[in-house]
Amino acid sequence: MLLTSLLLMLIPATAFAGGGPENVLVVVNDESDSSRLIANHYISLRGIPDRNVVYLKDIPFKEATTFAIFESKILRPVLRAIEDRKLVGSIDYIVYSADFPTTIRIPELLDVFIARAKVRGQKVQKKLYNPQASISSLTYLAGQCLHNKADVLDLRVNQYYRIPTALMLKGPFIGTAQKEFERAVAAFAKEPSDPLFESAITSLSAMAKNNPGQTAVLYWLSKFAAKQGDETAATRWMTRAIAMGWSNQTGTLADPDFSQVNDTVFRGIVNRMTNDGRTEIASRGFRQLYQWAPNGMLNQTAGQGERYFLSTVLAVTRNDGNSEAEAVRQIQRSVAADFTNPKGTFFFASTKDVRTRTRKAKFQQAINELQAMGHQAEIIKTKMPKNRPSVLGFTAGTPSFDWSECGSSIVPGAICENLTSFGGRLGNVGNQTALNEFLRYGAAGSSGTVTEPYTITQKFPSPMIHVHYARGCSLAEAFYQSLYGPFQTLIVGDALCQPFAKPPVVEVDGIAPMETISHVKRLSFNKENSPVRVAGMELYIDGRLRKRDPSLKPLEFDTRPLTDGYHEIRIVFVAANQIQTNSRSIIPIIVNNNDQSCTLTTGRPACGVDDSITLTFAATGATSIRICQHEKVIATVENSGGVVDIEAKELGRGPTTLRAIATINGKEVSSKPLHIKVNGPLLETRPRTSKKRAKKQPSA
Repeated sequence: MLLTSLLLMLIPATAFAGGGPENVLVVVNDESDSSRLIANHYISLRGIPDRNVVYLKDIPFKEATTFAIFESKILRPVLRAIEDRKLVGSIDYIVYSADFPTTIRIPELLDVFIARAKVRGQKVQKKLYNPQASISSLTYLAGQCLHNKADVLDLRVNQYYRIPTALMLKGPFIGTAQKEFERAVAAFAKEPSDPLFESAITSLSAMAKNNPGQTAVLYWLSKFAAKQGDETAATRWMTRAIAMGWSNQTGTLADPDFSQVNDTVFRGIVNRMTNDGRTEIASRGFRQLYQWAPNGMLNQTAGQGERYFLSTVLAVTRNDGNSEAEAVRQIQRSVAADFTNPKGTFFFASTKDVRTRTRKAKFQQAINELQAMGHQAEIIKTKMPKNRPSVLGFTAGTPSFDWSECGSSIVPGAICENLTSFGGRLGNVGNQTALNEFLRYGAAGSSGTVTEPYTITQKFPSPMIHVHYARGCSLAEAFYQSLYGPFQTLIVGDALCQPFAKPPVVEVDGIAPMETISHVKRLSFNKENSPVRVAGMELYIDGRLRKRDPSLKPLEFDTRPLTDGYHEIRIVFVAANQIQTNSRSIIPIIVNNNDQSCTLTTGRPACGVDDSITLTFAATGATSIRICQHEKVIATVENSGGVVDIEAKELGRGPTTLRAIATINGKEVSSKPLHIKVNGPLLETRPRTSKKRAKKQPSA
């Protein structure tokens, strides 16, 4: 059954979070010149593997479409591609290029949502749930879309959202498992000699074994041990709780049950805990394999959490969106911003407008944590920062603005977003400024709602988005950790952008780029110069995850199971922290165990968009050869060599790669990638960007 393995797999013990090009699926509208153009630039700049590019056809060329069309023509084909290409377990991000519908109409889901609430005796204010959702949010909630569809409208649907620390210990499970947890916790009131007290420890220990990432269970086991007077066990459980994300030093020190624990190791680990004024659970790296529990922690037992796909749209170039040239420059800036640790100031606008007051409660909390990390952050009383040279991030709330008038500069990589009714509508709303204004002037990402959301805080990013980002999370991780009910929020930008992350540095010895190899090669790794500890590595071959290893022991790389010809090795190194930032060594190789090869050449590696490209290919003994752009077949011939002409415009403007894949004795042999650049004008003209001001301010 489609998605059974994709949505129901359990967490492998060595699953790493983080995220890089190996974990991104780029989705292209193959009937759109703009979509191909933007995808080509993103794929090239980010180094997206061929296997991770999906081309779709028959996509509606308009801003809005129905849920049925979204599900049948976009979501299911994308998820099917992940299964068919054996990418289950490695794809964490689904990123759309331009010219996809950004608004999905979901009235049928709202009807079910209201009916379910009625059964529970709850009343839903229908107008607060305008039945329109964004493509990015419904992709993020893919599991709910395909199963419990109406759940996407729940304002607390996102369990990756970082909830207040005080709630972390209360709701780790669902259904009967939660009731069992509550019974165990209630037994803490008994004396240690009471059989119910001992039974609770046994029950909690089983929960910890089955769900080793569930912080609430680990913390309570530490409390039980402390009450028993077992300081060694209390220390062991607390150490594990901290490793899994417990970071409330103030709460731990104030807990009377730990006052009698004098173990020096226990006191040492508690004293070293984060004490930066944090009132929400710690930022966490994302993996699609992870099951996020109701308390934001990780569970491993099936059915005890939700799974998601991080999702953004790279650019919107139709209607009132950005021009093609602006969109390409935005991607270039975002990629260049990675790991730069930029300097500047985070701004939070606080005016009389209800749009700023809606999120004001968390401004100081975010500022405290940003300042604790060494960043500058401040509240401003104007709707835009005035004449500030380095805007590192911005939380705003105004119906309309013109960034060019404020005299400030956005630092590349920054997240800037605005609470207003139609920031995610880029189709001539007229009286409100859309999210793309921030992207035009330098931001890596922004968001806006695709319909009237009303001033419901769960529908907009919390000011803590900048804290998650500053801790090293990717742009998409920062957005989704701060959005509790994301269904109406469209996120546009480079999902992978990580300006504040610190990646591991590991040297790989044993294979040189483009080396011809056979049999077994021994790879070794040197992490001595890494600025961060390394948790382990992942091995990808031709974009497919082949091995996860928490050690960095030398690797015996056996080429004999591979076909002859070109292959790409990627060794991804993961940092040993909660964010798990990664880095990579990309090593193209030629395998030769059977003297089989395939070639692809052209006399015109650069050409105009209206030109044709002549390709020459050959593979001795081949019964057929196909020419591919990434995984898309653009020509097939039933012989061992020849010449074929293709139209450059079919590849899209910008840099791209082609490969010839020959079938020889039933096996596929790949040529080296042929790098092609298709030149053509990028539209510089901005679409209709309305500067009209609202005559009457809408409710959000």
